[in-house]
Amino acid sequence: MAYVSYSGVVTTAILWAAFGSLMILLMTVYSLYLIPKINKARDAGQPMAQTFDRLHQRSVIINIFNLFITLAVFINLVIALQSAPL
Repeated sequence: MAYVSYSGVVTTAILWAAFGSLMILLMTVYSLYLIPKINKARDAGQPMAQTFDRLHQRSVIINIFNLFITLAVFINLVIALQSAPL
């Protein structure tokens, strides 16, 4: 019986999970910094409308990026778990 190594797939999945977790944490912290600025710009009304639009767009991009990172990590973990021996 031949020995099959799954360490490469599992290592890759662990690295994806670590990278994804770090990116999600950093973007969450940045969002917590960004949200009060967005609220202040929205409450200021028309004079700050351009600032609000720019900050809101940045927040939406961060959230979309977080969703894609989470999806990529999930897919890689599923692949690793399917490849690992039981």
